[in-house]
Amino acid sequence: MQLQKVRLHPFAGLADRTYEFVSGMNVVLGPNEAGKSTMVNGILCALFESTTYKKRHWENSLERYVPRGGGDTFGVSLECLVGGASYRITKSWGGERRCELTLPSGQVVRSADDVDQQVASLLRLKRGTWQNILVASQSAISSTLKDFDTDGEETSDLAQILRSSAFDTDGVSIEKLERAINDQLNAVSSRWDSAAERPEKDKGKEKGIENPWKRGVGTLLDAWYEHERLRNELSVVEAHERNLDAINQQVSELICERDKLQSYVNKYEPIVNALKERQGLELKLESAKTNEKRLREIQSKWPLHESELSRLEKSLTTSEDEHGGLRKELSQAQAYQESASKREKLKLAKQAEEKLGEEKKNFAAFKGLSTQLFHDLKAAIADRDRHAASMAAGKLQVRFVPESDTKVSIKAGLKDSREEMVTRAQPLHTEADGIVTLTTDEFKFEVESGDGRFSAIKDKHESAQVSISELLSTVGVASADDAKKRETDYSIAKTNLERAETALETILSGQTLAELASSCGDDVSAPERKTEEINNAILTNREKHNQQQADGEAKRADIKIWEEEFENQDAVLDRLLDARKQKQDCEQDLKKLPPLPEGIENAEVLEVEFNLRRIRLTEIKEEELPNARNQQSTLNATEPDHTTKELTDFITEAESNYSLEKRRFESLVRLKEVFEKMKDRLDSGTLDPWMQRLSQTIQQVTSDQYTDLSFDGGGVTRSSGIVIPHELLSMGTKASMGFSIRLSMAAHFLEDLDGFLILDDPMVDLDADRQRKTADVLRDFAEQKQVILLTCHEAHAALLTDSPLRITRDGEDQ
Repeated sequence: MQLQKVRLHPFAGLADRTYEFVSGMNVVLGPNEAGKSTMVNGILCALFESTTYKKRHWENSLERYVPRGGGDTFGVSLECLVGGASYRITKSWGGERRCELTLPSGQVVRSADDVDQQVASLLRLKRGTWQNILVASQSAISSTLKDFDTDGEETSDLAQILRSSAFDTDGVSIEKLERAINDQLNAVSSRWDSAAERPEKDKGKEKGIENPWKRGVGTLLDAWYEHERLRNELSVVEAHERNLDAINQQVSELICERDKLQSYVNKYEPIVNALKERQGLELKLESAKTNEKRLREIQSKWPLHESELSRLEKSLTTSEDEHGGLRKELSQAQAYQESASKREKLKLAKQAEEKLGEEKKNFAAFKGLSTQLFHDLKAAIADRDRHAASMAAGKLQVRFVPESDTKVSIKAGLKDSREEMVTRAQPLHTEADGIVTLTTDEFKFEVESGDGRFSAIKDKHESAQVSISELLSTVGVASADDAKKRETDYSIAKTNLERAETALETILSGQTLAELASSCGDDVSAPERKTEEINNAILTNREKHNQQQADGEAKRADIKIWEEEFENQDAVLDRLLDARKQKQDCEQDLKKLPPLPEGIENAEVLEVEFNLRRIRLTEIKEEELPNARNQQSTLNATEPDHTTKELTDFITEAESNYSLEKRRFESLVRLKEVFEKMKDRLDSGTLDPWMQRLSQTIQQVTSDQYTDLSFDGGGVTRSSGIVIPHELLSMGTKASMGFSIRLSMAAHFLEDLDGFLILDDPMVDLDADRQRKTADVLRDFAEQKQVILLTCHEAHAALLTDSPLRITRDGEDQ
C-alpha cells in the first residue's frame, strides 16, 4: 500500500488540512505543534480504528481527537494505491459515525465490519507491526535496541518471514529430488508465463501465434500453440464465410436499390425540369411581401414620431428646471452634514482626553520601573539556572572512611552545608553536582569534577543569585513569579496609556482641542431630506433627461432617413400601392402553374430529393455494384481447405490436450510448493538474511565504527570486536542502532509488499556525519519503498530532498 493523500476534516487541533504524498521520499518539514504527529495519528485512525467502538475505547483512545474548537465529530479521508489500483477510505467518529471504502471499480462499501476486514486485507501485515515498526516515533527509535526482545505482534510477523524448522529426509537426496521436480516442471512449463497464461514476454501480436518461440518450448505451451493456431484458422474460415455472405447480400441489396432509384428518376425528371419558373416567382413574391410590410410600418410611425418629438422638447425644459432646484437643496444639506460631523468629532475628542487622563494616573503607580529592568531580571534568572544546570552535569560520588570517629562539615555542589558524624563502620557516602568540600577540625578536603571549572561556575551562580535579589527588591516583589505578574501589570498599563494617546491624536489629526471646537461654527438648520435622498433624486432626474434626449435623437434620425428615401409621407403611400400590385401579380402567375405532386409541399424540396437520388443511382451503377461483384468473384475463388465444422472438431481435441497439460502443470506446481515448504524446514530458523542486512545498515550509518548487534543483553559490537552493553551507549549510538533495526525489519516486512515507512525525526540525536550517512541509507531505501519522514529541522530535510512538504502552525502549508 502506498499513501497518496490524507485529509483531516476536522481532527484534533486541525479544522481542515490535506497532505499529499508521492512514491519514494516524502519529507514533512514544520515546527513543533504544526500538526505532523496529528497527521500520523489521522493516518493510523483511517487504517486501524473502527467506527464501531465501545465507550471505554472512545474515552481511552479516540476522544482526544475531538476538535478543540468545538463540535463532537472528527473525520479522516485517506487515498492510497494497492497494486496500482486506487482506494479511498473515509471515516468519522463521535456524534456522526461514518465509514466508507471506495473500490477501484467505483463501488462503495459502507459496512464498518466489511470495511475493516478489507482494509486489513489490503495492509497484509498486522496492526501491531505497522504501528510499532513501520510507523516509528522519535522516542521509539531511540528505545528500539532496549525493547527489541519484547514479545509482540511484530515479533510474530518477523518470525513468519525468517523462521523455519528442520525435518528428516530419511536418506533421500534433497538436491536430486529438487532437480527432478524442476526438470519435469520445466519440460511442461518452459517458455510459459503462468500468471498471464500466455507465452513468456507475450511474443507476437496475436498472443504469440504470429511470432512463436522456436526453441525450449514446453508441452503446455506447445498444446497452447496448437489450440490457438486452430482457433485462429477457425476465425479466418468464419471471417471468409461471413465476408462471402455479406458480399452476396450487398450485391442483392444494391441491385434492388438501383432498380427503385431508376424508376423514381424516370417518373420525376420531367416534373423537376418544369419547377424552375415556380422558384423564381416564389422568390419575387417573398420580396414583395417584405417590402409591403416595411412600407406599412413607415407610414404608421412617421406622424407619431413628429408628435412625440414636440412632447419631448417640453419635458426636457421642465427637467432642467427641476435639476437646478435639486442642486441648491443638495448644497444646503451638505453644509449641515459638515457642521454635524465636526461636532461629533469634538465630542469624541473630549471623551478621549478624559480617558488619557485616567490612563496617566494608572501608569503613575509604576514609577521607577522599565522594560529594561524586567529584561535584566529575566537574564539574571536565566544565568543562574544555566550555571545550576552546568553544575548538575558534573556528577561526583565521594566516599570517605576515617580512621577514627570524625565530625565532618559537608558542602555538596550548590546545596547548603550539613554536618555528619562519620566512623569507620559508617563511612561517608555523598553525591554532588560539580564540586564537594569536606571540612573537619584537622583538614579541609575539596573535590571538583572535570578540569576545575566548577568553582568558577559556582561563583557565577552565587553572583547571579545576588543580582536576582537586588533586582527583585528594585521591582518591589519577593519572588520571580511575583515579578512576572508585576511585569504583566506594567506592560498592560503602558500599552493602555499609549493606546489612549494614539486615540486622541488620531481624532484631532494635528489640531488642538480648542482649534477643533472653534472650527465647529454656528448651528445650521437641518434639511427636509437627507443628502443620499437628494443625490438619488438628482440621478433620477438626469437619467430621465438623458433617456428623453436619446429618444428624441433616435426619432429625428428615423425621420431623416425616411425623408432622404421618400421626401414626404405621400411618396410612402405611392410606393406601398406599387408593392401591393407586385404581390398580387406574382400570386396570379403562381396559380397558373401546374400543382406539385401529391406529398410534395414545395419545389425546392422535390428538386433536392431528386438530385440526391440521381447521384446515388450513378454511384451504384458506376462504382459500388461493379466493386461488389469483383469481391464476390475473388471470395469464391479463395475457398479455405477446411470447413468450420471440421475445425470445430479439431479445436475440441486441442482444448482437451491443453487442459490435460494445464492440470499436469498445476500438479507439478503444487508438488514443488510442498517440496519448497519441506525444504524450508531444513533451514532451522536462521535469521541470517535479516542479520546481514542489519549489519550492513549499522556499518553504513556509523561509518564502520560498529559492525554488528548482539541480542544477548542488547549489546553492540564495535569494529575492534568489543561488545558494548546497551546502557553504556551514547544517545546518538542508541538512535543509530534503533534506526538500523527498524529499517532492516521494515525492509523484510515490505520486501514483497508495496508498503510505506513513517519516521519521526530519526536523525535528531545524531551528529553531522551520522546524519549524512543515515540520509544516504534512507534515500536508497526510498528508491524501492515509500518513506514519509517528519522533521522540524531544515538541515535534516535538506539532506533528503530539495522539495519538502512544508507545514506551518497557521495551517498555510507549502
